[in-house]
Amino acid sequence: MTARYFATFIAVVVLLVFGVVLLTGGDSKEATTAQKAPITLADYIDKNSEVTMTIDGKANAEELHRVIRVKISPNQRVMDVIQGYNNTVLQNVTLTNSKASYDTFMRSIASSGFTRENKGAKQKDERGLCPLGQRFIFELHENGEQKQRLWKTSCGSTGGTFAGNFSTVRTLFQRQIPDFDKQTAGVQL
Repeated sequence: MTARYFATFIAVVVLLVFGVVLLTGGDSKEATTAQKAPITLADYIDKNSEVTMTIDGKANAEELHRVIRVKISPNQRVMDVIQGYNNTVLQNVTLTNSKASYDTFMRSIASSGFTRENKGAKQKDERGLCPLGQRFIFELHENGEQKQRLWKTSCGSTGGTFAGNFSTVRTLFQRQIPDFDKQTAGVQL
């Protein structure tokens, strides 16, 4: 009789565990991972925010490596040409900005998908990808804290997390710096 009670006890425990698994969805990883709410860029216009586009050049020697970074905030528009992997600024253009200009810019990049994310991207980190091309990184910061970071490469097959209208967003950033093309003409990315 004892073996029969023991077998019944085991069967009840297995059924309870199975029931708990069914009720909780069965995937503990999915249950514990909170979904991030989509970012609405217009919510950051009146806050201490800035958006950045970074164009990271091909993988090469410290002395040869170049990066172009454009940062836009309510008060400033900044373009830096950077040497190497340790962020040595070779050239800096700093211009004032107005609240009205920032508002229009933020709404323009928002309507072009600046915060649209490719959630199916297999690779979440762009470093080392597209080594003979360029990596484009799009960031949103509030009070110095990164709120979003998306990227795309010039090598079509490597994908990326950025799913917005790349050409439009890139052009909108470049147009924030007068004579952007002339300012960056000698930069070998």
